Amino acid sequence: MTKLELAKLFHKTYEDLAPLYGYKTRKNTRRFVEDSPNGQLMINVCSNILQQLKKECVCPNYKHGNGCIYRLDGKCMKPEL
Repeated sequence: MTKLELAKLFHKTYEDLAPLYGYKTRKNTRRFVEDSPNGQLMINVCSNILQQLKKECVCPNYKHGNGCIYRLDGKCMKPEL
């Protein structure tokens, strides 16, 4: 997943869940705009998160960033080809 894909997923999920928590998002940021200040901030936050996940990823069989899939249990997995 790229930083842009993660940012878009995060934004959509945030917008979908906000009403469930009684939160009304700002009208001017409800649509994800990649080159807006809000969009750029979200993309950079997601980039930092992905970099941190790669650092924490421990995979004995594959190099980091080479098909390694991070799981929340701290393990990496890659389907055998």
